[in-house]
Amino acid sequence: MKMETYRKVVTFMKRTYFKKCSISIRRINLAEGYDGLCEKQKSKFVIKIHNKLPEFYAIDVLLHEVAHALSWDKGKDSHGIEWGKAYSRVYRAYLKEFFDQDE
Repeated sequence: MKMETYRKVVTFMKRTYFKKCSISIRRINLAEGYDGLCEKQKSKFVIKIHNKLPEFYAIDVLLHEVAHALSWDKGKDSHGIEWGKAYSRVYRAYLKEFFDQDE
């Protein structure tokens, strides 16, 4: 399965948001019911994306999980206001980088 755009988005996310923090992004087989996970292991984030997802959906899940990493210590609700702000920033950056027609 080709995942060229997905790989470009991974590179962009790492370059844009994880200059000061280590991150690992992997596509693996996850348990049923999980499309993606974000875990913090010491000072490193590990994002896991289910390897059976089609590219467009894997990108969406990736953006969602990156927002979790960015908002990790900023609130108790994993999908609360701080996560929402992070997701908004990540999604806008993704749209600008990959779909901006003004360039």
